[in-house]
Amino acid sequence: AAYTLTCRWLKGTTILQNWTPVGINGECPLALSTTSLGIGFHTLTLEADDGEAVSSDDMILTINNSVPNANAGNDIPVTTEEVAGTTIQGTATDFDGNLLTCIWTEGINTLQVSPALSGTCPLNLGALSPSLGIGTHTLTLTVNDGSATSSDDIILTINNTPPVANAGENFSITSDQIAATTIPTANPNT
Repeated sequence: AAYTLTCRWLKGTTILQNWTPVGINGECPLALSTTSLGIGFHTLTLEADDGEAVSSDDMILTINNSVPNANAGNDIPVTTEEVAGTTIQGTATDFDGNLLTCIWTEGINTLQVSPALSGTCPLNLGALSPSLGIGTHTLTLTVNDGSATSSDDIILTINNTPPVANAGENFSITSDQIAATTIPTANPNT
């Protein structure tokens, strides 16, 4: 008599996949996307049934923590005047859904440590403006999920805001007034 070979997967007494026919080449795949297995070690049992007897075999499945992803964003230039109103919008993602911490640094100096809020890691340059002077700054965003980290750099260039010259309103004088006339100027920054 011909028997239909079926199989199922268990974790302890929990059924991960109920009895299904074995594939043509004897396969019994388990789609992990249909399980709720988390990070760690899992003992899984495969049972095979030919209609008369059931056999089983165990395996250890190790699910490791995925490294989070840090994205500091695109390099940006700003003027000294724009620094106070500029926020760099870094992002942090983690496949495992862990709580993430954002750490912004420049070299060995820590600029800001904060939790990732809805996947964002903003860095308000206005809060740092006294310490960030004119020039090129390599800022690093490091994202930590409690077990693993990843980092990404952004180049921030702070350019001097040029002064504004203001010669004032046009006016005219006669030639006999030249010796006694001084041209008034407006405030150079207005």
